[in-house]
Amino acid sequence: MNCCLFGEPVDAATGRVYHTNTDFELSGP
Repeated sequence: MNCCLFGEPVDAATGRVYHTNTDFELSGP
């Protein structure tokens, strides 16, 4: 079961983002 969040495919069960670049952080501008 997958769903799209912020343009990235994520697992709706765990909320884990499937992304090739895992070296990113969620921070403000």
